[in-house]
Amino acid sequence: MDRHDMQRELRRNENTLVVAGLGIAAFGVWSIVKMVLMMTLQADKVLAELDVFGESVTREQAILIVSVIAVAIVLVDMLLRLYVGLSARKDGLGGKKKSTYIVVLCIMIVVTLFADWYSAANLSELSEDSALDTLASLAVELTSTVVMIELAVAAIKVRKLRKKLAEEAR
Repeated sequence: MDRHDMQRELRRNENTLVVAGLGIAAFGVWSIVKMVLMMTLQADKVLAELDVFGESVTREQAILIVSVIAVAIVLVDMLLRLYVGLSARKDGLGGKKKSTYIVVLCIMIVVTLFADWYSAANLSELSEDSALDTLASLAVELTSTVVMIELAVAAIKVRKLRKKLAEEAR
């Protein structure tokens, strides 16, 4: 591959970083929307699960505990997605070149793949309505996973191409 081809490939992968980075950030917002929908549309199911606390806590305390945990998980997920997405975008635009976001991204990919596999494996145990909701959510999550994988591949290619071009410039 000559220098011109490497520069073109670099620009293409940098553009992928910008676009996929924004996509990852948008999926962070989706996680909030998904939690709000789950808590409102499936409130009966969530409340039925609160029996795991037994009689040691009141129903209101159990609702508060579950809500705080759900908000904390979604907040961490959203912040990680925003960090990765905006870092990738900045990297694609020629800004910061730290690799920390790539490590976080790879961890997110592994966790998301495991969660998606778990959701898919448990589809047969759900009622028809729950299975449809889970399937729709799973489709969005799988799309998010594909975007994360595409982002990771582009970030690694950008690193390699930048290194090659810098070596050739010497």
